[in-house]
Amino acid sequence: MNFFQWQSDARRKTGLLIVLMALAVFSLVVMSNLLYVAFQAYKSPDTPWTQFLTLRSFLVSFVVIGSVVLTASVIKTFMLASGGGRAVARSLGGHPVEPGTDKFYERRLLNVVEEMSLASGMPVPAVYVLHGETGINAFAAGYSFNDAVIGVTKGTMELLSREELEGVIAHELSHIVHGDMRLNMRLVGIVFGITMLAEMGYFMMRSAGHSRSKDSGPVVMGGLGLMVIGYSGAFFGNMIKASISRTREFLADASAVQYTRNREGLATALQKVGGFAHGSLLESPKAQEASHMMFGQAVSSAMSGMFSTHPPLEERIRKLDPQWDGTFVTPEPIEADAANEQKQAGAVSETISGLAAGAAVVSHSLNAIGKPAAAHRRQAAALLDKLPVRLVDACRKREDFPAIAMALIVSEEGEAFDRQLEILNKHFDQTVVARTLAFHEDLAKCGVEDQLPVLELALSHIADMTLEQHTTLMRVLYAMSRADGKTSPLEWSLITIISHYCDKVSEKVALSRPFHSLQPVREEAVLVISALISMSGMNREQRITCFEQVTATFNFMDVRLQGQISYKHLQTALKQLNRLCPEAKQELLAALCTCVEFDGQVVAEEAQALRAMALVMECPMPPILSPSQ
Repeated sequence: MNFFQWQSDARRKTGLLIVLMALAVFSLVVMSNLLYVAFQAYKSPDTPWTQFLTLRSFLVSFVVIGSVVLTASVIKTFMLASGGGRAVARSLGGHPVEPGTDKFYERRLLNVVEEMSLASGMPVPAVYVLHGETGINAFAAGYSFNDAVIGVTKGTMELLSREELEGVIAHELSHIVHGDMRLNMRLVGIVFGITMLAEMGYFMMRSAGHSRSKDSGPVVMGGLGLMVIGYSGAFFGNMIKASISRTREFLADASAVQYTRNREGLATALQKVGGFAHGSLLESPKAQEASHMMFGQAVSSAMSGMFSTHPPLEERIRKLDPQWDGTFVTPEPIEADAANEQKQAGAVSETISGLAAGAAVVSHSLNAIGKPAAAHRRQAAALLDKLPVRLVDACRKREDFPAIAMALIVSEEGEAFDRQLEILNKHFDQTVVARTLAFHEDLAKCGVEDQLPVLELALSHIADMTLEQHTTLMRVLYAMSRADGKTSPLEWSLITIISHYCDKVSEKVALSRPFHSLQPVREEAVLVISALISMSGMNREQRITCFEQVTATFNFMDVRLQGQISYKHLQTALKQLNRLCPEAKQELLAALCTCVEFDGQVVAEEAQALRAMALVMECPMPPILSPSQ
């Protein structure tokens, strides 16, 4: 299953969630009516029970229960959306890894997450550690790349080797890239709504229990009835979680192997879960709510087979290692050896060439979405190794994000630089301006192909900024990009990504309907195709030929290659194209790859623009490699 098929499956699973929720509500309505009939029959034994089972009572209970479930689900969903993955991590007792940490286990964890994220072409998610959890477990949470979080337990961090940790992190990154994370967040909201009746019943019984009124009996009975209905809802909620989660865990395991090219690392991590006294269990009171997000089974259950959110460990291990002898591994704490960690990290950091004009195979990166190759890992590791230490440390700090973003736009010395300096001094204090110029000096030592990965290292900090800070930063970036009278393709690429993620923070949950083909967004597709062609080194005749061939594959009639293109109009077009269904996105991205490869020459800025377009369409494209890689 490739990235786009996986995304389609996630969309179908979302539709299935709605159906299952409706069935659960219907079941609760039937049960509430049966309880009502039983209660009335007990009070009036001489009246036939069929007289109490009326259409009116059924409709009333349907409206009441449906309203409670729907309202609770919507409120919980928007609460999760406002906090993103960070809210989930904090609710489980997680704390963010400090950027400048000198603790061996935390530094190793950060290195692994950064390396594998950059290899995947996605922004590096925030990293949290559950220090109070000794079980071996991990999770991914959030609605989109900008608010995504990777969380691991203390046990995972200290009991797994680097290879095993890579397997677990790759498993969680797969959930982020393929859309499982968003599905899991929605699942929390739906299950919360279904189980809300039990909470209401419990509250009623507690309130009646503290009351001295002789008339509290009906309240107790009502609360008891709601608890019975509510716990029936919990039954259905756990069934829904189990049915949705199990298959996707197998897929994430398979995807992790593609990420790492190492079956043994993930298989051994699972064997350690089986051989550990605490297994993968969590002690947090919120463990049940987030159990389906976890790498392993987070809560124990008397009906583990029916309600288990994960396949049996034995099945997962045998799929990875058919020759496994059934013996689990008892984990021992990993020795904190910084020198050995540096050696292991460097093992994949082979010397690689930069993006070579005419040598890059762009389509390979399209096919590698969701399954980066070993060469992408090597490139990411080499990049982290060669970037100035000051720059990498700044990318990890929330307060340095504006300076990093502005440093990426700063021009070389000249009139444009002087105008940009005036803009910086007008909106920011001298400390921020000095940091911006210092990071600009560091970036001057890097290649054009390194600019986007640097932004990806720092991009998660957008979620921690206020709306006012977003507005100020975007105003400054636009002004700086126009300081020389024009916006370059690289500047557009970087600003478009930052703008997109600022918008994602403010809009939170997207409710728009998807487009199932390119026809409804034909004008937007033509604009994006024209823009990418204009960034190439082709002459006018080649551009027209390329445009006609590409648009012919979509049966676009009476369309022309666009000349002057407003970058703001281009950003608006990409927002619309992000609403395409996965299959249509795949068609469009394949066409854009054809545009880049058409003349056999790939300009670095052109390649970065393509990756920026893909990232805004939430299809993270791994770095473009030359054939030698």
